[in-house]
Amino acid sequence: MPDCSIYNYLGERLRHFKLGTTAFNVVIGRASSCDVSLKGVVDNTVSREHIRIKRNGVNWMLESIGNCGVFLNAERIKSAPLVDGSVFRFSQYFLCVGEKTKPSPFDVVCDEHTEDNRHRSVIWPGVNTIGASKDNYITVRTEDVARIHGKIFSDGEHLEYEGIHSSYESAINGVSVGTARTELKEGDELMMAETTVRIVRGVRSQMQVSSMMDNDLHNPNATMSSVKRVAKTPFGWIIALMIVLLLCLLIFILFANTLYQLLF
Repeated sequence: MPDCSIYNYLGERLRHFKLGTTAFNVVIGRASSCDVSLKGVVDNTVSREHIRIKRNGVNWMLESIGNCGVFLNAERIKSAPLVDGSVFRFSQYFLCVGEKTKPSPFDVVCDEHTEDNRHRSVIWPGVNTIGASKDNYITVRTEDVARIHGKIFSDGEHLEYEGIHSSYESAINGVSVGTARTELKEGDELMMAETTVRIVRGVRSQMQVSSMMDNDLHNPNATMSSVKRVAKTPFGWIIALMIVLLLCLLIFILFANTLYQLLF
């Protein structure tokens, strides 16, 4: 029974679900009608219906059905088998397959001004493209960084960097590396053109996420119900009740004030 999680570029888990024996066609996207809805937690670069996961015998296949596509190890794919350890990128969101598959221990940090004010991004297991384009695993939007400047390879605690093109200047700790695949370690400074980023060990926050099991995925209303289940805590209901009471009080005060002005 495949275990899947969806993360954002900061490594925060947004959704968690399991595929089982009853759901044979699971759609993931921004629409509230999707089996796994990302409405409210992703931006509009994600299509209303972006990914379809289909069961084929004992195996599962992922299909790209969205506008901006799906990538596996920095290669755009139309379809691919769902295998433990795989990380699929769609826009700036990441579908991790397998209970133990998650962001790598490392982040890329940029202390310089960036056009999108993004200063930290997760390094993912496998191949990560890095550059100024938003269509990268790691986006560093400065004027001098190339659209796709290089690749970072991640395997557990081991990292390597490789420049995409010899005309794109790359250096690690002040030593030019060009297009040669070079070891990258925690604490290293990677310079792309005139922009410097640092490799740091990431701090992973534990977010409360909606978790969907197989019987939920089979139910067309499962996504909203599972989101509501997250919110249904005693403390949450107390806050909601207080807000409703305050709104009622405000309406009553406005009504009473209007009535007083009319009569007197």
